[in-house]
Amino acid sequence: MSGFLLDTTVVIDWLRGYRPTVAWLEHEAVAGRRLVISPITVAEVLAGVSPEHRSQRAEQLAAYEYQGFSFEAAKLAGELYFGHAREGRPLPLPDLLQAALAKTLGLAVATSDPGLFPDVSTVNPREFVG
Repeated sequence: MSGFLLDTTVVIDWLRGYRPTVAWLEHEAVAGRRLVISPITVAEVLAGVSPEHRSQRAEQLAAYEYQGFSFEAAKLAGELYFGHAREGRPLPLPDLLQAALAKTLGLAVATSDPGLFPDVSTVNPREFVG
């Protein structure tokens, strides 16, 4: 993998200064890996921020590469959702959108909840020992 799509859990850990996640992000940045956020991560992070702090948070998020959803990624997310629902184990559509975006970009998903991303390679930065 050439990099990682950062799930909201990772970005929140970073914003809170959670040491293993911060160390992992620094390690990956130094290694030259792509660190990408999606519209879902931006929306979820900013949804929890008061208006007076929103501009500051948006500036912090701008430190990462931003990628929107292509038609291909949206289509894949719908297919993943249908497949999981048909198997009787539906997953949240926002997480499937993240997984589909990661797959179309050739990225793994960095998340503290890898069970929500069975369709893509994952890494849990909270487990980083560097």
